[in-house]
Parts: sequence; structure tokens; C-alpha cells
Amino acid sequence: MPIEINTPDKLEYQFFPARGGLFTFKVRSPKDAHLALTPAPEDTGPIYEIFLGGWENTKSVIRKNRQKPEVAQVRTPGILNANEFRGFWVRWYDNVITVGREGTAAALLSYDAGSLFPVKFVGICTGWGASGSWQLDGGYLQSKTELEDWVSELPEEYYSNRKDRQEAKDGEITSNKNVWNIFAATTKLSPFHFPTAHPCILGFEAQYYVSGRCC
Repeated sequence: MPIEINTPDKLEYQFFPARGGLFTFKVRSPKDAHLALTPAPEDTGPIYEIFLGGWENTKSVIRKNRQKPEVAQVRTPGILNANEFRGFWVRWYDNVITVGREGTAAALLSYDAGSLFPVKFVGICTGWGASGSWQLDGGYLQSKTELEDWVSELPEEYYSNRKDRQEAKDGEITSNKNVWNIFAATTKLSPFHFPTAHPCILGFEAQYYVSGRCC
């Protein structure tokens, strides 16, 4: 079941945890659907940005660290539509970032990053005169252990204190509530911005995203 997000005409990313090297989604927007691949839930550090339907819906690009020239670009006239959802996928594997359309294996954008940082978050936004509606597919973390592992790999500065980090590393998180507290304190995200955990892991905080199945 996808999670639905609306993004205003404002170039500010909303971040979501990423896992498995794949992010699939649908977006309805007249132009300028932007995504960010980052190691943390912010756009101030290392970043790869993907612009779909930029330049008045005529071109799509990959940009590194907000710097020009683009590291990859292709003409894509009419790739987005203001009245219908269009599906896409973004994959990062073996240091290569690829972007393609739903139902098509061939990439429309590809870039070999050489040494890609661990992608832990994907950000989405719209701007330059466009707002958008998104449907994000959830890649569930299937167990409390997976969530603990995911949290323990984050940079130390995203932990509220050293005890939280050590608990995650040692697997000593003993309750769903504690798992959520550590995740929320670590990533500074609300429950609504955590689509990747199975509801049984997070308990009532996961009411915003129901999988239709349970442990």
C-alpha cells in the first residue's frame, strides 16, 4: 500500500528512509519533481539530486552536490503530467545511480559515482512553479532486528546520546516503543515520515501506514 505525500511549490525536501538500493514511486506534477539521495535526512552534506521534468518539463538530470554541470542529463519532453500519476524507479547499486520509468527496465539516466556514500534517505520535493502529489512504495523493514541494524549504521551525530547508539549496536532495544524513540530521536522524523517499518515493529505509531498483513 503506497504512502501518499503532497509537496508544495517549495524547494524543501521531505526525507524518507531508504533501503535495498531501490526507491519506486509515482508522481503527478506539471514539472520539476526533485529527488535527493543522501546519507542523512538533510540536504547540507553529500547529495545526489535527480530532477525529473525540469526546464519546463523538457529535461531530466542527475546533479552532484548541487554543482553544475550535471553529471547526467537527457531530454524528456512531457515526462510529467499535471493530471495523471507517472511511475518511476531510482536504483543505486555498485556505485551506479540509475533512473527509469515504471514498467521499463532500461534506464533513462545513469551515472557511475565511483565511490557512492551509503544512501540512507531519499528526499522528495517540487518547485519552480509546480506542486505535486506522490505515491511512495514502502520497502518494509521486516523485523525489529532490521530496524536496529538500520539505526546502528547511521552517523553518530544523529543519535540523541551515546546510550541510544550503544543500545542499537548491542541489540538491547527491548520494546517497540524504545525502537521508535531511538529512531525518532536519531533521524528527527515524525511517524508519518517513516513508511518503511512494519506496523508490528512500531506499534500504534505506525497507524499512518498499514501494510494489510501482520506478524
